[in-house]
Amino acid sequence: MAAPKTKELINALGTEPILEGTPRIYQLEPIGSFTKPEIEQQSDPWMVFATIDYKPGLTVESVLYWKAVIETSKNDEPGTFVYGILKTKEPSDSLYSLEAYESKEYLWDVHAKSGAIAENVKNTKDMRTGLKHEFLKLHAGYLYKKA
Repeated sequence: MAAPKTKELINALGTEPILEGTPRIYQLEPIGSFTKPEIEQQSDPWMVFATIDYKPGLTVESVLYWKAVIETSKNDEPGTFVYGILKTKEPSDSLYSLEAYESKEYLWDVHAKSGAIAENVKNTKDMRTGLKHEFLKLHAGYLYKKA
């Protein structure tokens, strides 16, 4: 059964090199997360993998503010289907998020403008050193970066 998906993936990617260098491998564990069953009905959800960097030693302190974002996203945002804040097993100055929305517009116009996100930013802006989004696309059962 794997052959059709592999063939579809090869056709989608073509013959050009797909790696820009050595791939990063993340071994992450959730701090908090949810997945709504509605994600199964989405043919093209807007997906994001983000890296949130913090000043040394402040990652753990930021977790409290992320738990409020997770709860609000789960209970008050019907177009947010997956939301997770993750950490590495080893101590790190970064957290990661994995998110899926009904659309790009839902992410920016609803989720990003929510009170929970505003409160998180207000309370952690002096702790953060960076935020990087990687937008993902599902194709043939695999996730890859959008161009």
